[in-house]
Amino acid sequence: MNGNTLAVAHSYYCEEMNYYANKADGGPFEFDSWAAFAEEHSDADIEWNMVFRWDWRRFDKEDHDAESMPSDQRDTLQLCVMHQRKGRYVSYLIRVTDADEEAVRTYLEPRWRYLQKLWEPLSQPCAAQGEKVAK
Repeated sequence: MNGNTLAVAHSYYCEEMNYYANKADGGPFEFDSWAAFAEEHSDADIEWNMVFRWDWRRFDKEDHDAESMPSDQRDTLQLCVMHQRKGRYVSYLIRVTDADEEAVRTYLEPRWRYLQKLWEPLSQPCAAQGEKVAK
């Protein structure tokens, strides 16, 4: 295992597809690379496209047998996004490598600050314990 700090195991999963929508409306919307996703979404409004979760899933050869082994063995980043004004959940599945970690972190950090600000004053006790809180 390398030093990728975004590839964490969350305690529970988030469904890739909106239960109340078909794939065209709720995804998951797939991108072949972080660059392809960033080109289309890097300037998306943070409030309108509220990222509430991500899952960086490592590719694991143990999950496949010889017949089902994909030729593309990159990791998958799932971004879970709520379109707040419409109450619509969508999911993005993006093929990533460890080389994308810094760019992904740069994308996620302002979205994390937005969530902290959204949850004020509950996020203030976090700041008292030394955690960063949006200003």
